[in-house]
Amino acid sequence: MTFDDITEDGRLWAVRYDNQADNALYNLFEQWNDVIWLHSFLKQT
Repeated sequence: MTFDDITEDGRLWAVRYDNQADNALYNLFEQWNDVIWLHSFLKQT
């Protein structure tokens, strides 16, 4: 696991897991922009 500096001033960091190409914040935004994933997620709750 590593940490990616998101902002230039070092105040925001995101976790990058060893088996992932992108950090967790990027993956979260990708999921939120995926209509099919979002619909499936909202149906489960």
